[in-house]
Amino acid sequence: QGWKMFAPNPPRGNTMLRVVVTDTEGRQWDMHTDVYAPEKRPIPWLGYTRERKINRRISGGEGGKGTWYQKWHARWWCRHWAIQHGGELPQQVELFKLSYSIPAPQTVFEHGPYDPVVEMRERGRQGSLYVAECATEPEAQPSDEVLARHGLPPSSVPRVERWATLRNKLRAWKKKHGAASDDEAPVD
Repeated sequence: QGWKMFAPNPPRGNTMLRVVVTDTEGRQWDMHTDVYAPEKRPIPWLGYTRERKINRRISGGEGGKGTWYQKWHARWWCRHWAIQHGGELPQQVELFKLSYSIPAPQTVFEHGPYDPVVEMRERGRQGSLYVAECATEPEAQPSDEVLARHGLPPSSVPRVERWATLRNKLRAWKKKHGAASDDEAPVD
């Protein structure tokens, strides 16, 4: 049997997502986010989660390059790390794409089944997808309200928000409803 059985787009490689958080002291922590980590195996598992599908989408393995998902996923890790570590924001979060080629059916027929762990170790590739600097990335800092909900003190790091977008939406709303915008406010 050939690859045509899976036409038009047969799977020719396995893709995984690795998240590495760099803390304030410069230490790097692998978050073990996919099946490259021993505790995430074996697949399939008894319970199904959509984690693998989400990781493939973020790493660009399922349609598109995943760039929109990458920045928001990295920002979530910034916020999540801060909440889990007493409100301390990490320096950065980096996303990596790990992949290896699936042996062709003819190769498997001739040499027998392959071990995905060995394939990843011997033929795997890793490439950086996205780096988020947690202190300056928009929406990467937990709000003081969220910190308080977790029993943490307010953050000393200023929160970076997308003010230009919010300001433009407010301006459009005021124009639609006939309210004076801040730019056109009457002078006393």
